[in-house]
Amino acid sequence: MIMWRFLSRWRRHQASANQADALNAAIIQGSTAVAIIATGCNGVISLFNSGAEAMLGYRADELVGIKTPAMFHDANEMRDHARTLEVEYGVHVGGFEVIVHMAKMAGHETKPWTYIRKDGSQLRVSLAVTALQDAQGQISGYMGIANDISAYSALQDELSISQLSFLNAFATAAHGMAVVAPNGRLRDVNISLCEMVGYSHDELLATDFQGITHPDDLAEDLSYVQRCLSGALSSYQLEKRYVHRDGRVIYALLSVSLVRDRHQEPLYFISHVQDLTARHTAKQRLREREQQLQTIVDAVVDAIITINANGEIERFNHAAEQLFGYPEGAVQGQPVSMLLPEALRNRRHAGFAPMQQVRGPLSALPEIEGQRADGSHFWMEVQLAPLAHATEFKQVAVVRDITERRRVERMKEEFISTVSHELRTPLTAIAGSLDLVVTGVMGSLNSEQEQLLTIAQRNSQRLSYLINDLLDMDRLVSGSIDLTIEAHDLAPIVTESISLNSSYAAQFGVSYRLHGQCPEEVMVDAARLQQVLANFLSNAAKFSPENSVVDIVMEDRGLYARISVLDSGAGIPEAKWNKLFAKFSQLDSSDTRQRSGTGLGLAITKALAECMQARVGYAPREPHGSAFYIDLLKKTKVPQAMT
Repeated sequence: MIMWRFLSRWRRHQASANQADALNAAIIQGSTAVAIIATGCNGVISLFNSGAEAMLGYRADELVGIKTPAMFHDANEMRDHARTLEVEYGVHVGGFEVIVHMAKMAGHETKPWTYIRKDGSQLRVSLAVTALQDAQGQISGYMGIANDISAYSALQDELSISQLSFLNAFATAAHGMAVVAPNGRLRDVNISLCEMVGYSHDELLATDFQGITHPDDLAEDLSYVQRCLSGALSSYQLEKRYVHRDGRVIYALLSVSLVRDRHQEPLYFISHVQDLTARHTAKQRLREREQQLQTIVDAVVDAIITINANGEIERFNHAAEQLFGYPEGAVQGQPVSMLLPEALRNRRHAGFAPMQQVRGPLSALPEIEGQRADGSHFWMEVQLAPLAHATEFKQVAVVRDITERRRVERMKEEFISTVSHELRTPLTAIAGSLDLVVTGVMGSLNSEQEQLLTIAQRNSQRLSYLINDLLDMDRLVSGSIDLTIEAHDLAPIVTESISLNSSYAAQFGVSYRLHGQCPEEVMVDAARLQQVLANFLSNAAKFSPENSVVDIVMEDRGLYARISVLDSGAGIPEAKWNKLFAKFSQLDSSDTRQRSGTGLGLAITKALAECMQARVGYAPREPHGSAFYIDLLKKTKVPQAMT
């Protein structure tokens, strides 16, 4: 009976043990997410579960009782670990012992390893090795449990690269950067921020951002910080001021973002600080300059109007308000044509209309009529100049009331015309009489009489030239001068002009020399062209050094044929260039040889040229001297209406 009970209990215990073994085996084999591998003390594999098969690609029957785990470990990695064990613990191990040595010593070790699959691909695992012991506490084998950490390792690698990239960007950024704790303490700063505010790295880490912020900007900055910490904002940007170590103000653009942990708790702020001091200083100087310019514009006596690309008024200075009778606010945004009489507003080329096509330097419009706010009309002179602007085309118009000037000029012209006509008749009689006496028609003269009468004859001729100039100018101004514009060969006209003026040049010890040619005919009045050339040639002779040569050059200029008269005199000061072709303008009134003329020659020359659709001009010569030229339309280029 006792034996039967003992056998019964033993059978139940054995059944229970067998059941537990079966359960354990089922669990081990069913763990497909992890590789479970058991070995004996010699390293030969005794267990290779289904998870190991799936992870490494081997079947259990290929390895169990045959191979050790060293076969699917990375050989280089095992060799490196063996050297580490030798250095740190002074042991010399190899093969399978490299994998289990620490478990043998400590009972357990977890370490990342690289497995080599059957297909040769690599797999990163976290391997936990445990030393198995028998009932007597002796090591009977080893069990390894491996988890696939490839994705985790890749993520760690990416994170490491990202951290290195951030640290590199942080350290080398051209603008200031800082890592700021939620309480404002500076946890890290880069060299650019140190240089910006004048403190060392350690000095900044000993303070907070409040300590370097301008007091007037601190409240706004702290308000943004609180809104970020409360979750209302994740980032913010503002322009603020910092205080440099030496006390000066640094203007900056601050960009801040808050970094939180996985529980959404604030970790730190990342701050980017861009130095705007230079830009702020430049803007301040620009504002000051604009204020100065505006003060000057408001103080000048001429009306100054700024006009945009659409022909609308933008600025209207104080003088413009007085001239036109409008306050600036009443004309801003209005078309500039409102300043013209109704009859001129719709004309394509009237008044200010051409100014939208003006792109070059300062240019003058013809004298035109303006209209005031009260409807009254007046004559005005307008100078236009483009304004350099980054985004659109603008112009400034300088307007001057010339009503009184026109009235005076008209009176002067009427007076000159009347006087010239009244003087011409008696002067002709005086000149004729003097010619008769000087030539001996009235009898012989002694030397003293001849000298005095010759002086009187020469001055009567000068007076006659003056009256002729005055009458020519009068006819040009009134539009009553007659011109016969025909096609002419240029060379004969130029040659004849040189011949007619050679005796005059000889008085000054000057000769003429002709260069070049123009094969095409030009459209001119031959007599008036000779008058123009006579003015250029006589001026060149008067102002050239004795025994010098004046060059006359003919050349083809495309649409025009150009005749240039080049002298080697002292030249004309730049300040007088814009008055050369004005009435009563002297080329050199201070000349000690008394060679000044009437002051009308170049004005008549310009007017005659314009009547022939030609153009005259001046250019200085290097190192000294002057070049006067006239450009004449070629016959083949002239509009059909002229022919």
